[in-house]
Amino acid sequence: MNFVAGDSRFGHLRLKLVLFFSVALLLTGIVMYTLAVQQGYFIPKTAVTFEADSGTDLHVGMPVKLSGFPVGSVESMELNSQAHVHVVMLIGNPYMHWIRTDSIAVLQKEGLIGDSIISLQAGSPDLPALAAYGSIKFQAGRGLADIAEDVRNQVVPVIHELNTALQDINAPQGNFHRTLSESRILITELRQTRARTDRLLDHVDHLLQQDGRSTLVDADKSLLDSQHLMRQEIPQLLNQSTITLQHLDQTNTALQQTIFTTQALIDNNASRIHKTLEDGDPLILDSTQLVHSATLPWLFRRSSSAPTTSP
Repeated sequence: MNFVAGDSRFGHLRLKLVLFFSVALLLTGIVMYTLAVQQGYFIPKTAVTFEADSGTDLHVGMPVKLSGFPVGSVESMELNSQAHVHVVMLIGNPYMHWIRTDSIAVLQKEGLIGDSIISLQAGSPDLPALAAYGSIKFQAGRGLADIAEDVRNQVVPVIHELNTALQDINAPQGNFHRTLSESRILITELRQTRARTDRLLDHVDHLLQQDGRSTLVDADKSLLDSQHLMRQEIPQLLNQSTITLQHLDQTNTALQQTIFTTQALIDNNASRIHKTLEDGDPLILDSTQLVHSATLPWLFRRSSSAPTTSP
C-alpha cells in the first residue's frame, strides 16, 4: 500500500494507537476483574487446616466446595513432623458460619473420572463456628482404585461360580448330564403316557357314542313313563284321598254329636243314677249275707238247728 503524503486518514496516528491500546487494556482489566470477582479473589477469606495421611489427589489450588457450591480453595501443602500432609484452605468469610468444630473435609471426585475437590460437610448448629487456622477432620474419598477393588471383589466370586458351573456342565458324570439323561427318559415316558391317554380317550368316546345313546334313550323312556304315571295315577290317588278325608270329616262330626248327646244324657240322668245306686246298696248287702249263709255247714247237718239271723 502506498502512503500518500498529506493523507488525512493518517493524521494523529500516534494518538489513535494510544487510544486503541488504552481501550483494549481497559476492557481486558474489566474482564479480569469480573472473573476475579466470580472466583472470589476479592472476598475476605479465613484459613482452615486439616491433616491427611497421603497427598494423593491433593494439590494447591484445588477447589473447596460446601454442598456443591464453591467456597474456597487449597492454599498450601506441606509435610509436618509426623510425615503427614498439612493442608491449608482459604474459605470465604461469608461461608465460615457453617463451618463448625465438628465439620469434616472429604476428598471426592466430580463424577466418575472428574477432577478432585475438597467437599466440606456443615457441622452441628449447636457447636461454635471454627476460628481462623482451626483444624477439622479429613476423610479420604473413594478413588478409582478403591472402586476397581470393590468391583473386583464382586466380580471374582461370580467368575469363580461361572467357572465351577461350566466345569460341572462339561463333566460327563456331572449333575447337568445326569439331569439331561433323566429328562430324556421322562420325556419318553410322557410320550408313552400321552399315547395311552389318547387311546383311553378314544375308548371313552366310543363308549359314549354307543352306550351313552342307549342310556339316554332308556332314561327318556323312564321319564315318559313317570310323566304318564304322574298324569293318570296321581290325580286318581288325590281324588281318593280327598274322598277319604271327606268321610273322615263326616265320621268325626258324627262322633262329636254322639259324644255331645251322651254327655247330655248323663247330665240329665245323673240324679236318677245316683239314687238307683243308693237303693241298690242294701240289696247288694243282703245278697252278700245270703250267699254267706248258704256256704255254712249247718245245711248239711240234720241235728243242728238253723242259725238265727240278725235283723
